[in-house]
Amino acid sequence: VAPRCQKVYARHSEWKTMAEWRALGLVPLTRSWPADNDMLATLLEPDGPGRTAYLLTGNYRVILDYNCSNFYALSVGLLADAVSQ
Repeated sequence: VAPRCQKVYARHSEWKTMAEWRALGLVPLTRSWPADNDMLATLLEPDGPGRTAYLLTGNYRVILDYNCSNFYALSVGLLADAVSQ
């Protein structure tokens, strides 16, 4: 993790596999689970605990390398999802 992004990454949970997240009871609201059960993801609750949460994969880290802001990276990811539909 880049030193300039420490505060940004502090808002993320620890990284777990998709299989581990599924075993913890997470249920995707709009999509099915990725086929790769070993894919790593971290949980982000941008508005605080108990609100909307997002599972983030390695692509999210690439966006953070460009702009170290959770809100920027989340916006890019959500926009990409909307465009792909």
